[in-house]
Amino acid sequence: MQNENVVRTEVNVLKIAESYGFTLDSIHETTHRGSCPKCGGHDRFIINVERNRWYCRKSEGHTGNNRGDAIQLVMLVEGCNYVEANRLLSSSALARTSTVAPATPKAKEITPTDPAIILEMKAIHDLAWQHNTEGSKSSDFLLSRGINRATQEAWRMGLSCYEFASGYKTPTVSLPWYDDKKQFCGISHRLIKPLSKDYKTMFPKGMKWGSLLCGWHTHQAANDTLVIVEGILNAPSIYQAMSGKFNVLTPGSENCTFSRWPMDAIRRHKRIFVWADKPEVAQVWADAIGEGAIPMYSRISADGIKLDANELLRRDVLRAQLLLRQRFAVAGKHPGQIHITLR
Repeated sequence: MQNENVVRTEVNVLKIAESYGFTLDSIHETTHRGSCPKCGGHDRFIINVERNRWYCRKSEGHTGNNRGDAIQLVMLVEGCNYVEANRLLSSSALARTSTVAPATPKAKEITPTDPAIILEMKAIHDLAWQHNTEGSKSSDFLLSRGINRATQEAWRMGLSCYEFASGYKTPTVSLPWYDDKKQFCGISHRLIKPLSKDYKTMFPKGMKWGSLLCGWHTHQAANDTLVIVEGILNAPSIYQAMSGKFNVLTPGSENCTFSRWPMDAIRRHKRIFVWADKPEVAQVWADAIGEGAIPMYSRISADGIKLDANELLRRDVLRAQLLLRQRFAVAGKHPGQIHITLR
């Protein structure tokens, strides 16, 4: 019988799943997902090939673990105990056909934003930043959302406008985007009066924003806690609530190419919280980052309001929420979905 540590590290979880007939879709080069053999669903069972681990997002319906390595996957499928699963992997053809790592799909090339477009966007934002003065539409809008003038300055928020293809123009809060080397790479427009819930944040034509994260320009090397949060206004809200003591990044939307994030710069932090509107999105992002990343999601209040970071800032409970999670993480405990009672 093979040593269980060898089984853990050398037996490929994806190959094991495929040998059992799992149908899994590749959602990017490190992650595959499909139905759980235990509790069903259509996309709740996820395998991270880089970490060689699996998990199911639904804990209900699992009498044992809902995540693990190759041994625990065999336990899940076969309904056997740990010793029997290790024996099956050690002695059967299952292990012999699964010790060779699968070929990682070649990542799609992402064409960078044209340098001329970057220069144009920088000129637009430099002017917009000057126009975000006290009493301007952008400043008043941000103040109404609880984001004070000091935070507006720190994040270099500006007053601009966005023109749709139809020719319709509307005022916006512009936000600069930098890479992890703090080089300017674009801007986003947060509509002050959104046309709908689906049209709040817009990007200039030609900007390749999908693999970028906004907020690098506010990072402090001394900060050891990072929050990656969905939503343009949520990032400065967290920055303000934590007085700049947390580093904060946002991809702007769940529709991002998270496999292209600069993981080395992200993983240098001791604690990483990943906050999205949907729990499944937060979990996938956290899994892509790796061990120690803690997923969070936005609850919905009794009156139907999404309790994202900006809403919690307005209710003056965001700092308490984050400090409590940090306290659990420092103690080495997973904070889970803990919440502060809302006033």
